[in-house]
Amino acid sequence: MAHQSTIVENGMTYNVTEFDHTAQEIDDTVSNLGGASTPQGAIAALGAGVRPNLLVNPFFKINQRGKASYTGIVPTVDCWESSSATLTVQVTDDGVLLSGTGFDYLKNYIESPEQYNGKTITVSALVKNPGGQFRINLYNESKRASNYFNIPASSDWVIISGTIHGLQVSDGDLLEFLLYPGGGVSGQTATAQVMAVKMEEGENQTLGYIDSSGNPVLLERPDPLEELKCKRLQLILPQGESLNYAPIGSGYILGASARILIPTPIKMRTNPTLGFINGSIGGLSILTTTDLAIPTAVSHINALEYGVSINFVIPSEARNESPCTLRCTTGYAFLNANIV
Repeated sequence: MAHQSTIVENGMTYNVTEFDHTAQEIDDTVSNLGGASTPQGAIAALGAGVRPNLLVNPFFKINQRGKASYTGIVPTVDCWESSSATLTVQVTDDGVLLSGTGFDYLKNYIESPEQYNGKTITVSALVKNPGGQFRINLYNESKRASNYFNIPASSDWVIISGTIHGLQVSDGDLLEFLLYPGGGVSGQTATAQVMAVKMEEGENQTLGYIDSSGNPVLLERPDPLEELKCKRLQLILPQGESLNYAPIGSGYILGASARILIPTPIKMRTNPTLGFINGSIGGLSILTTTDLAIPTAVSHINALEYGVSINFVIPSEARNESPCTLRCTTGYAFLNANIV
């Protein structure tokens, strides 16, 4: 601690601050706190709070589609989508390994970005990019406005970060968090390992730091509710030969309509659409105790607190008012409430 005192010099009295401990004692205390030389190290040593991450699936751990690798303009791990036919996203124990050329990128859309208008926002990523320059970008697709930050090639783990003061976002804008393994360098082909990313309000990043041995230390921790956050946006329904006869939902038939409720672990972000990873709606089956109907279309879909209600159009000869069950045969479906 310290206290206020005064000294007299050349007949003049001055206010001074005197420390209650010697310089050596202060040094010893800092050393006991881990000798933190960065704000992030001090946060770790003190056990101080870490600001919330505004991204969903920032550690790339939720992968409902279940593939080990994705190539091309496709959805990849939950909430992350590839932008280029030449980008490959490999799922690893340390996040994702991105391989692509200069302007290939992996993107994550920010929900309701207008709430951050005028605020100070810091973006960061923990990466190892031996192949060339690496870039992160907070991009306003509607305004075509970029806030990007680059780092040179590194064979060691590094943290790239940058702060945007007074972010400009309007209602209806599409705000994306982008990762460029090729760093926006035309013709550069590179590979980068990305362990974790963060978008947060305020100055300086609280994602993590690199310790004195060169090892990454994450201050951010995986959210135990991350899977629910992802399933609020997208829910993959049972798929694969071993699940072909698994019930997906149940309901009843009324005229030429099968009214099915599919239970969900969380209310979806908005009324979803029914998409297909493989096959089409004709690969679904609706069974009663005596009949089987193949749906031809969706006439209505609604997100409820406890599930998603879907009205399927079916052949009119199906038995009226019969209880029924929905299952997949060759059509592997998902409920899509993603931002875009």
